[in-house]
Amino acid sequence: MRNNRATILILAVLASVFLNVACGTGYQEPEEEKVELSGYTEAVLSSDGTEEIVFTVNSNRDWRLSRGESNWIDLIPNQGKAGRDMTVRIVVEPNRSSERRGSVSFTAGNHRESIEVTQEESPVIAELKVSGVEDNRIVFAAETTDAFSFFVEG
Repeated sequence: MRNNRATILILAVLASVFLNVACGTGYQEPEEEKVELSGYTEAVLSSDGTEEIVFTVNSNRDWRLSRGESNWIDLIPNQGKAGRDMTVRIVVEPNRSSERRGSVSFTAGNHRESIEVTQEESPVIAELKVSGVEDNRIVFAAETTDAFSFFVEG
């Protein structure tokens, strides 16, 4: 009978320890992941680099933005801490060529999202400078690699 009481007492103590560890302050359910990008809209940004994409990040996880190989895109800021609303700006450099597309990766905990960035092509502007007069002709210097033509009326 004594052995049974000792066994029951030991089992009761073990059960109490197990319940304290499982239900007490030592164990917490993982918090549900919450990530929100608000105010974000897709847009084609102008070639002059004066427009930007602005949105707010609200997350209960630390987060990070990366631009991959699109070095014409700047991310301000490119990371943030959990629990702090943060305004993010995606800024682009002026584009001097054809339309370009890039991708910004957003990561917070297990949440991953891709933000597509498109910038319109640059208009071709040929700059002609009068460099002088030779043999009764006006001589121009052009700074462009594209073919162009012009007309003089008068």
